[in-house]
Amino acid sequence: MDHEAAQQTSTIDMTGLAFLLVIMSAMLHAPWNFLTKMVSGNLSVLYIGLSGTCVLLPTPYVFMKRRGELSSAWKENKRHSIAIGLGATAGYLLILYVFRMAQVSYVVAAREFSVVFGSILGMLYRRESLSVRKVVSIAMVVAGLVLIRIA
Repeated sequence: MDHEAAQQTSTIDMTGLAFLLVIMSAMLHAPWNFLTKMVSGNLSVLYIGLSGTCVLLPTPYVFMKRRGELSSAWKENKRHSIAIGLGATAGYLLILYVFRMAQVSYVVAAREFSVVFGSILGMLYRRESLSVRKVVSIAMVVAGLVLIRIA
């Protein structure tokens, strides 16, 4: 997606379908959180193995059918791609470690503070507006985190 197209999508509210897909994603992710807490052993190896498998499965197709597109995307976005990969892996390894120290319901809820950071980044780098709805939503997330902390 080019910069202009990304700018246009950042100003559109989430549609009903997009909201439904996000909720479905959360529902699919919830069992992973629960099982991660229950499983013993080296979870970081499990996570890296599963992630690696998901990346490697489409690799033959990409290299055979979309090699030029892959090459140009890598040239244009190498730094961002590396940062995203390292950041996502480090963040999830940290969550796996925290699962060993706290109740899964608290960890999963606290991790959703990423919504606040995402909103701030959207405003700073994507020129998204700071609406009353967004301010109220951020305040509710922060209030929820305070309540979790004092629980």
